[in-house]
Amino acid sequence: MPQNINELTKFLVEEWDAVPQSTVNNLVMSMKTRCEMVLEKNGDRIS
Repeated sequence: MPQNINELTKFLVEEWDAVPQSTVNNLVMSMKTRCEMVLEKNGDRIS
């Protein structure tokens, strides 16, 4: 568990770097559709 802001920053950067670029790309490409689904559900959770 991070003890200060510097440790938290390091932790977050390490975790972000561990996310595969293909995952980031897929999330970006699906964002429009997911936003539309949320709007259709009046802000409720989507699956």
